[in-house]
Amino acid sequence: MRDEAELRRWCASSHLLREQPSALVVDDLGGLLDARPGGYADRRGREHTACVVVAMLHDAAAHASSRLQAAAACGGGGGGGGGGGGCQLLVSDRSGDGGEPPPMLFLTQRWLPLTLSCRTRPDGGYQLSRLPGESLGVPPSPPIFVRYALTASALVLESAEAPG
Repeated sequence: MRDEAELRRWCASSHLLREQPSALVVDDLGGLLDARPGGYADRRGREHTACVVVAMLHDAAAHASSRLQAAAACGGGGGGGGGGGGCQLLVSDRSGDGGEPPPMLFLTQRWLPLTLSCRTRPDGGYQLSRLPGESLGVPPSPPIFVRYALTASALVLESAEAPG
């Protein structure tokens, strides 16, 4: 998708899909928002659009989940390969600079139950930390170090370890 308008159109029509997805993945929400022709008049306009987009993604994933679960209960596949487990939603945002959380973190945490920070390590691995969710009462947790490989069809976890 080129920008948030295309993503919103997809979300608005996703209920028409014959086969529902088992996952919705949006890579760099901030980049999609920044790609909007003409930009935004102010920060509030960008934040409003982000709220609308994330809420629409959440609704599309919830609808897909209900259709996948209903199809599994009836013995059908329902498409998507979800196996009745529902549709998972993953949204990344690269707009945080210098290792800071994304500026719209408080907005996305309203609809996304788990927020992770991923930072590159000098050894080529990544430090993955769960960020606290103030509105959800999620306490902070210690980071873990992960190493993964990206293949043509999957993200493969090679190792995960606690620091120390």
